[in-house]
Amino acid sequence: AIPAWISGCTYYSGTELTDYGDKGQRVVQVQCMLTKRGYSVGGSGVDGEFGRDTQAAVKQFQSAKGLEVDGQVGPNTWAALRSST
Repeated sequence: AIPAWISGCTYYSGTELTDYGDKGQRVVQVQCMLTKRGYSVGGSGVDGEFGRDTQAAVKQFQSAKGLEVDGQVGPNTWAALRSST
């Protein structure tokens, strides 16, 4: 089941690598989950563009979760973003 706190983040359900420079629904999903976890994705908020601020938020999240800090959202980071902890 999807944790209630990300229930509003229903833009993308896959695990495709999402990285700096990407745009679209995958990025919106990443940004939505990061902001609901309290991370800032930049002044423009959830805008579907994976820029420096989103990359910095991904790195902060990866560091906090003990993941490889590469600023990319791959299978392990997707799983951690979707977990209930």
